[in-house]
Amino acid sequence: MNASSLSRPTSITQLIVSSLLSPGDTAIDATAGNGHDTLLLCQLVGDQGKVYAFDVQPEALENTRIRLKENGVDASVYELLCMNHKEMDHLEMNPPRVIMFNLGYLPGGDPSLITQSNETLEAIEKAGKLLSLQGALTVMCYPGHTGGDIEAQRVQSLLSSWDGANWKIAKYELLNTLKPAPFLLCAYKMK
Repeated sequence: MNASSLSRPTSITQLIVSSLLSPGDTAIDATAGNGHDTLLLCQLVGDQGKVYAFDVQPEALENTRIRLKENGVDASVYELLCMNHKEMDHLEMNPPRVIMFNLGYLPGGDPSLITQSNETLEAIEKAGKLLSLQGALTVMCYPGHTGGDIEAQRVQSLLSSWDGANWKIAKYELLNTLKPAPFLLCAYKMK
């Protein structure tokens, strides 16, 4: 990894996820977007694993489907779900080892359609209950867009309140930027 990779919290997220997932694992991309995280998860869990990708925008799921197909991912490895991430507990699945959230809006889409903090908080609470032991929940927050600052504060507050005996919570952010920089929150489930 080079220094420019360290300047992107998304690179740190990829390192964390790559260190935890093994072939055959289950993972969730709670905010599919353009499919970058879904693709990474699919590559890490392999043909024997399963990835569930959520998004409320059909355009996002179509972008994800195209990305996965172009990268040769077998359709049996993933399930694309046009539903809110707060409904992830409605699925029958093995406990996921990793659950990723990438908040904000669909890059290249309508920037007024953003993740809603009340729904995000509910989804994160459910994700914490679904996650397997020694699994990780990653949340990329973007405080630089309208509504993103409030959502980021609320998510950080929620995760900060989780019991330290059961969870290890970390934050990665750049400190010397002129505008509010994206940051990563990672919750590692101990018990």
